[in-house]
Amino acid sequence: MSELEKINYEEILGNIKKRALNAKQEWDTYPERRPKPPSFTSSFGKRYDACAFETLNQTDILNLMRAWDGKGLIVISGVNGCGKTAAMACYERKFWEDEVVRCFKTWPPREHEFSKDFLQNIFFVIKAPELLERFIKSQDNTLETLIKNRPIMVLDDMGTENLTDYALTKLHWTIDTRYANDKALLITTHLSAPKFLERYKEARGFLDRLREWGVFFESKESSFRNSKSYLKAVV
Repeated sequence: MSELEKINYEEILGNIKKRALNAKQEWDTYPERRPKPPSFTSSFGKRYDACAFETLNQTDILNLMRAWDGKGLIVISGVNGCGKTAAMACYERKFWEDEVVRCFKTWPPREHEFSKDFLQNIFFVIKAPELLERFIKSQDNTLETLIKNRPIMVLDDMGTENLTDYALTKLHWTIDTRYANDKALLITTHLSAPKFLERYKEARGFLDRLREWGVFFESKESSFRNSKSYLKAVV
């Protein structure tokens, strides 16, 4: 028997049909599997379900963070001292409260599930300059694993990093990886929306992700550090 006669053409055709069917199913279900933008469960927050660029006061931002469903990309912009970190902490506290309530629904409570390290296993918080420094110094895949797997990642002070081609590449990889793995990303920056878009205009993929997958909230507040009460406390 020749080599050509040994070929099972029916099996090859069957495999082709199977792959085509799998490809069609992937295509049909893609809209359902595609990472969703942030959603807010409160009645106040529902109007921001779609991608939006909004200027809000600090109280509104804090309320939205407590109502956040922990999905998609949120960028919080504002001057230094306006309360961006407080907004991040507001969501952490709400997450912690919800988890404690969940664990105490059974008795005895599952104490091991909300140990001191609980939030550390959920949140990955890092400043943008430190992230790039760790990429440079990293000798294993620990950093990549954290970016891929932690449910909530906070990229703090974006816009303060030295924006080289290498930095743009790594920032784009980070944001795209969070998107591809459907993991939430919270970014804080001192840049206004126009300056933010201008600074990262070369990273087209990142801006596309922001428009499709994120919301941009800009705080109206000035720095609380300029208030008389704060100055009296630190002087």
